[in-house]
Amino acid sequence: MGNLFERLNKRGPPPTEEATPPPTEEAKAVSLFERLDKGRLPTPTEEVIKQLRGDSPIEKLLDWLVNHWAKDTVTAREIYTHGPNSIRDKKTTLGLAQILVERGWLVPVNTHQHNMRAWKIVRRSTLIAGAAGAAPGAATTFCNQMVDKYLLF
Repeated sequence: MGNLFERLNKRGPPPTEEATPPPTEEAKAVSLFERLDKGRLPTPTEEVIKQLRGDSPIEKLLDWLVNHWAKDTVTAREIYTHGPNSIRDKKTTLGLAQILVERGWLVPVNTHQHNMRAWKIVRRSTLIAGAAGAAPGAATTFCNQMVDKYLLF
């Protein structure tokens, strides 16, 4: 039967490189990077990257306060315990809450403890409902003014 090398040599020599045609001038000009780029998806634009990242932390907090928090007041502890995951630390929570206070979405509330922070949530729907005696398009105009004033950073 023979050893392994004798059996392999009986099969014949491996195919030579002459079986493949020589590269053309055009193929030589194409670099490795160009060949790799042909199979890739186009690079995302800034708009796509922003959409993939999601909203900013301030928008997430405001959305959570207005649409998901049922109480009229909220404390810092409740925000970083129950709020959006991306802002669940004390420093970020207090900083974002201060921005919302400056923009009129939160109003500071006095607490019984000196180290406790609490705010009253100003829900814009109550402001729009308060203008019930106004003209039919006034509520929409008022809503647009509030969005322009408080949401655009």
